[in-house]
Amino acid sequence: MKTERNKLLGRLHLLLKEQGVDEATKRAMYAGYGVETAADLTAPQLRHLIGSLAGEAVPEAAPRLVSNETRRLRSQCLALMTKSPDPANIKLRGLGLPNDWAVLNSFVEHHAGATLSRLTDEELERFARKLRAMRASGWFYCAPRPTAAPAAVVVVANPNNNRIIN
Repeated sequence: MKTERNKLLGRLHLLLKEQGVDEATKRAMYAGYGVETAADLTAPQLRHLIGSLAGEAVPEAAPRLVSNETRRLRSQCLALMTKSPDPANIKLRGLGLPNDWAVLNSFVEHHAGATLSRLTDEELERFARKLRAMRASGWFYCAPRPTAAPAAVVVVANPNNNRIIN
């Protein structure tokens, strides 16, 4: 027997599939609720998200686990990481990381110790300062170069032990 929460999860996944929502967008939607996956959403959060996706009227009193200040700090960090490093005005520069959550999460974990959704406001402020210092030093992201394929090894076998003449 399906619980109400399982029905809500099923409805959410169906709506996401019908609307062709990609993985990065899903992660961004979940991050708005302070979680990383749909399985981490509460039933009220699921109802709110489903209502938003279905175009239904969503009550303003929907549960909000993340403050506006936290959202602002996360957006600021994302902008610092993903903006182009090329503009002449240093305040408009970023580090040029690709807008790919796999790369961004790895970068944030390496430099801040956790993903953006897990950082406190104080940690986000510290991380933003670190990103600005990196930007001021001239550091920017360079995509990893593909590694060369290993050299092929050719094995010549003589199954009949015949003598090979040069």
